[in-house]
Amino acid sequence: MKVGLFISRAGREGAICAFDLVRFVRSLGEEMALYCPGLDPASDASLWVRFDRSDWTSPGWWARARLDLAIFYGITGFPAEVLRAARQSGATVVVEGDTDGRVSPAQNLPERLASHWDSRTSWGHRLRAAKAGLDLWLWRRGAIEREVLACLGEADFIKVESTAPAAILKEFLRSRGRPELADRVVEIPFAVRECFTELPVPEGKEDTVVIAGRLGEIQKGPLETVEAIRELLIRDPGVRIEVHLRGELTAEFAALAAGSPRLRICENTTREQLAERLRGAAVLFSRSRWETTPVIALEALCSGCTLVAPEGLPGYRSLIEGERFGRTYPGRSTRAAVEAILTELGHWRAGRRDGTAIARHWRARASLRIVAGQLLELRASPSPAEAHFQAHPSAGRPAGQSIANP
Repeated sequence: MKVGLFISRAGREGAICAFDLVRFVRSLGEEMALYCPGLDPASDASLWVRFDRSDWTSPGWWARARLDLAIFYGITGFPAEVLRAARQSGATVVVEGDTDGRVSPAQNLPERLASHWDSRTSWGHRLRAAKAGLDLWLWRRGAIEREVLACLGEADFIKVESTAPAAILKEFLRSRGRPELADRVVEIPFAVRECFTELPVPEGKEDTVVIAGRLGEIQKGPLETVEAIRELLIRDPGVRIEVHLRGELTAEFAALAAGSPRLRICENTTREQLAERLRGAAVLFSRSRWETTPVIALEALCSGCTLVAPEGLPGYRSLIEGERFGRTYPGRSTRAAVEAILTELGHWRAGRRDGTAIARHWRARASLRIVAGQLLELRASPSPAEAHFQAHPSAGRPAGQSIANP
């Protein structure tokens, strides 16, 4: 089988595990590559095929590519015409959603505004962000929704990474009169790298809370995170906190670092180092204002941690599954966030959490082997879109050709 993973920007060894997925599929004896316009110099060029804008809708390019499975990253990462060209060449087309399910400005205006506002931003910046968000909602909402529906209309399968975002997306599609697109949604998580899934979890977890990511960005709630760390250190004299920063160390975290020997701040931690720390930790904590289904959360679960995160984030809410794998807390209240962490630490200390069982459960759902297998199986699976494409030959595959019988 020949598989392509298409990304509209330059490829790099980033959070979504694309290069690791390509390597793993190749290790199974299949042919797979990352197709994108350029490559980060530090990335492995042997896994890459150049895919420029001039190739997007070229019948000749697609005929030479001879792909069986084409996976496009992002709901509107490429225009619908590109997905149609792939499908008309005979490939099974999968859209990799990376979404919280809220794909319209009608659904996500509050999150869009919140992602630009905190006490560090000027009122001018806030007003410009509010104007841009309102412009989207008032004037461009229809065009954005039409683009989403056009792209998803060209897909055989729409991959969403967890249950709540999938349900939100299905509800949107049905509300816009496209129930047949809702039938194409499949739930497959992001793949988790082997450094998080192969080594055993220690029997005794430390009283450690891990916070990780691009914590200088407003989206991640850096000021709220600092407030929660300060209060948690006061409320729980036994807890240790590790902050693993990607990107620049901000003034808020730099000032915090000198305040307690129970707080450790690490800059630019490698994936292997983070995997080691998560295996020993009890809880991954987030104060993000907006997320899809976060890869770091899947990595933590595969390392035997539980999660504490805002209940308004559908991806986190799906992974936590009520209180089975952690706790959510309401709103942006620091007190509620800290109470949720204290409760979760209490479960660990009382022996009500089992890191080995948590890791076993999630490794069976999100390891490279499992996710790669689920993606490859889509090629042979009956496409919910096939009846529509056969009924509309001008939009479909070559006459007599289906994805199950190319």
